[in-house]
Amino acid sequence: MTTDAAAGALGQGISLLNNGAYDLAIAKCNEAIRLDRAHAAAFYVRAIAYRAKSDYARAAADFAQAMKLSLSGSIADLKESLRWELRDATAFFNRGSAYHNEGDLSRAINNYSEAIRLDPKHVAALLNRGVAFQQRDRNNPAGTNYDERYGGVPDCDRAIDDYRKVLALDADPTARQIAQAGLDELLAAWVPH
Repeated sequence: MTTDAAAGALGQGISLLNNGAYDLAIAKCNEAIRLDRAHAAAFYVRAIAYRAKSDYARAAADFAQAMKLSLSGSIADLKESLRWELRDATAFFNRGSAYHNEGDLSRAINNYSEAIRLDPKHVAALLNRGVAFQQRDRNNPAGTNYDERYGGVPDCDRAIDDYRKVLALDADPTARQIAQAGLDELLAAWVPH
């Protein structure tokens, strides 16, 4: 269980994060981690701060560590500190976003997929996964980028499916606009598989 000192440092870190003081938030999370190496919430909050600073490699590592620690037994600390549950789609979305920003499209897609499995109406995860599939398809212009985990369906077809799902949901106008633009681009060059 997390010590009072570690919980206090994390509380200060969360407050600093919410006020945009990312370096100070990271320092407070470092303090919480120094006091309790198994403090999953401290790794999670520090990951958010790193992501806000565009330090995507560290953000991805901390998201992964937070989830690993949550799986290994410190979930009570995480719930207590952030009211965040282990199987929260947002955690997978955040980690997917960190991988996406690093350019690791396969890991991003895997994390977005887990977020969508947990919350099938997670608009941001659907949209970002569609974008990642589309980017991965662009990197392979022959259109043969198949992923066996998705039934051998080409990435462009998966992106089209995700964009259509976003458009079918009650998404905000910006998400709808991005989905429609991606869908239009793919459909203009689409060859059914």
